[in-house]
Amino acid sequence: MPDLVTEQNASTEMLLELSFKNVSYQYPKASHASLTNINLTVSRNKLIAVMGRTAAGKTTLLSTINGLIPHFSEGKFKGQVLVKGYNTQEMSIQKLVPYVGFVMQDAETQILGLTVEKDVAFGPCNLAYPRQKIEKNVDSAIHTVQLDPYRHTSPDRLSGGEKQRLAIAGVLALESPILVLDEPTSELDPQGAESIYHTLLQLKQTGKHTILFSTHDSQFVIDKADELWVIDQGQIVYQGSPRDFFCDPDLPRQYSLQVPMISDLFRRLKADGIYTKSVLPTRLDSAVEEIRSILKNQINPLPIVSLSSHSSEDPPPVKHKKVIDIHDLSYSYDTGRQAVKNVSVSFYEGEIVGIIGRNGAGKTTLLKHLNGLLKPTSGRVLVDGLDTRQASIEQLSSRVGYVFQNPDHQIFSSSVYEEIAFGLLNLGIDRVALDQRIQEALQHTGLIGKEKIHPFNLSKGERQKLAIASVLAIKPQIIVIDEPTTGLDWEGSVTIMEEIVKLKEKGHTLILITHNTRLAAEYMERIIIMENGSIVRDGKANMVLSDLNFLREHALLPPQISLLAEQLKEYGVPPHVIKLEEMLEFIRKYLRGSVCS
Repeated sequence: MPDLVTEQNASTEMLLELSFKNVSYQYPKASHASLTNINLTVSRNKLIAVMGRTAAGKTTLLSTINGLIPHFSEGKFKGQVLVKGYNTQEMSIQKLVPYVGFVMQDAETQILGLTVEKDVAFGPCNLAYPRQKIEKNVDSAIHTVQLDPYRHTSPDRLSGGEKQRLAIAGVLALESPILVLDEPTSELDPQGAESIYHTLLQLKQTGKHTILFSTHDSQFVIDKADELWVIDQGQIVYQGSPRDFFCDPDLPRQYSLQVPMISDLFRRLKADGIYTKSVLPTRLDSAVEEIRSILKNQINPLPIVSLSSHSSEDPPPVKHKKVIDIHDLSYSYDTGRQAVKNVSVSFYEGEIVGIIGRNGAGKTTLLKHLNGLLKPTSGRVLVDGLDTRQASIEQLSSRVGYVFQNPDHQIFSSSVYEEIAFGLLNLGIDRVALDQRIQEALQHTGLIGKEKIHPFNLSKGERQKLAIASVLAIKPQIIVIDEPTTGLDWEGSVTIMEEIVKLKEKGHTLILITHNTRLAAEYMERIIIMENGSIVRDGKANMVLSDLNFLREHALLPPQISLLAEQLKEYGVPPHVIKLEEMLEFIRKYLRGSVCS
């Protein structure tokens, strides 16, 4: 007869959705383990965030839950992962699907259908759901991720963000009780990300789902996640309250995690002795309250700065040399969908331009015209005077370096070194200069020591760095990067942006697509907003990103500092403050009594 303790332990295990027992894993040919002695438990109806620096082990940890590790990936696996009490080593991936829905970091790897509708139906059909249930689940999933207009569209025609939504829809249609999502919003616009987050919260509220997701979005984790796991070098270094973690002035930075802009502001105020509490605010409302308290303590009331309005049509900054000139550009795909409509815009030497807008707004389609990947349906594009309709891709590639939204679309060599060397060899660079440029590119992107690694043994964030490194090494006059910081931790994102600033100072023109308005505010001097294939705004970054009503109308998320400035305008905060340093300087001056009317 089994003893009572054994029966109680077995009963407890069955109540757990998921548990890790002494789990370690090392990839084939890897020099060290990617996971080391992981011990974690997950109870039902939890929303758990997994965070960590690039290549910390997040994807590896999540891949053990649905059996991709150890069944699909070779390597050394130790310990046990139990899903609903079942050992994943003793069940095939197929048998785990009804229990675990998994959204991969690279959405394209799990898209199979000829149309959006067929792709979402693929999983339920393979699980032999009744036809009526399949149709209901497919309809619900497509509507949830806002892909209704694309039901009969080929996935190949979707933008990167739309493909990410499609992958999520395919998993939602399965109704698995455990959902695992690897950076599910990394390529989505703010509205799309908000929609996915709202969906995750709704699923949690049903009481039927346990959700684990990796992300670099600290604000959502703080506001909504039940629990935070921080992984570093394959080990869990924190497990607990998200807010407690991010309230610490130093802990997030120790693991290269982005803190909310407002928390970073208060960290700086604390260093100045202006803010004296031990816990940093992590939410906008609490930040506003704390700053008002600080400013109210000013002995002599200071005059309020008059708030000047600004035009909704701000002219772009004047530059000396025009390097790209686009005239009445329109482009339609062979499906008949017009992705770019009558766009006229110019880019100048030595500027950093951010292009923002919803997924499917036409951003990527527009920029693919700059190096000849697409030819205009009508209108023309001039690059250094060359008409792209007549110029070859080879001619344009020496002038325009292009980093794709998905780095896997341009990586094909068998080592990091060879990938960076490829473009240089085609330019006829001699061996000494080639080695020097490769080392510089590795240094700039934080890939030193990874020269011999096969690119597809890198994390997606590292592959993004590699794609950028291969373009930086060539040093083209114009560099176009589609989502430069996708999959990168905060430290890596800042490193890349600082390298971009250095290139700008050397006279290069940088054109970047991004959804990260914080990076846009801090590093970009000009912002273009696209909507439905057209440019709806083009102006100085501080003018565009402080126009909160305009941003909201176009479903764009303003920088937190802009939102903070809006709440503090009665104290005379200037109307176009968008940078952390600008807000910090205002508070310092206010307290010194040097704010002028």
